[in-house]
Amino acid sequence: MDTSLDAPNFQCAPKVFTQKDTLTLRAEVPHGGWLDVNQPDGTDFRLIGPVAEAAGYALMDTATFANTLIVRFRADLKSRPYVYGRDTLETVFRVPGDYRFTIGYNLATEYDDEDPNWHCTVRLVASP
Repeated sequence: MDTSLDAPNFQCAPKVFTQKDTLTLRAEVPHGGWLDVNQPDGTDFRLIGPVAEAAGYALMDTATFANTLIVRFRADLKSRPYVYGRDTLETVFRVPGDYRFTIGYNLATEYDDEDPNWHCTVRLVASP
């Protein structure tokens, strides 16, 4: 992680990981209270946000997350895809490729120029 004054406002590490690793997200605070991750095929998982909170699978509540500098979680994380009809927990990081994290204030709407979303990307590789 870059902790210099010029560091990006949102960072993910490690940039290349396996399912045995721990992922670390670092975001300047305060920031949006929603966190999504997109799989390489575009499937979206809402890890933190009102929908995830109401369903009981959020990593933490939105107010706490909005003021959290660093979040860590294991890469074998399970969550629900944000896809109609897929209502069971699934392994989020299951296929090799790029995974894009997004922090925002309301990820259920179009991109908002006044409150731009923050992004970072990591790559899952097969375990040795």
